[in-house]
Order: sequence, then structure tokens, then C-alpha cells
Amino acid sequence: MRTTITISLPPETKEDLEELASRRSVNRSVIIREALAEYLFRLRFRQLRERMLQEAATTAGQPLTDEDVFEAQS
Repeated sequence: MRTTITISLPPETKEDLEELASRRSVNRSVIIREALAEYLFRLRFRQLRERMLQEAATTAGQPLTDEDVFEAQS
């Protein structure tokens, strides 16, 4: 089930949103849903990364590099 919410945007952001939606031939809601989904994904990723770094620091005695974290997740 979908829920409707109302947001306020500065005029420039609304214009940018409308222009992008027009270029992609989608409505504004599609753009906002995609942007929010990506934002939430990145937020969860950063939180997971921070927890992994903290855990690695307590178990290994030193923080892992980004490459170490990537390899551990691959």
C-alpha cells in the first residue's frame, strides 16, 4: 500500500525536479522515490561500514582499510 506525503521544496529544486522528470518521461514521484531509496541505501551502507570498522578495531587491534572491508564483503 502506498502512502502520500507532502514535502516543500525551494523553487529552484522544484524546477530541477520537473525538468528531470520531463527529460526521463516519468512523474516527479518516481524521481523522489528513486532518490530517497538511494539515500537510504547509502546511509545503511555507511552505518554498516562504521560498525564493521569498529568491530575490526576491537578484534584485530587496528582498523581495516576500505579495500579490506570491500574484500571481506565480496
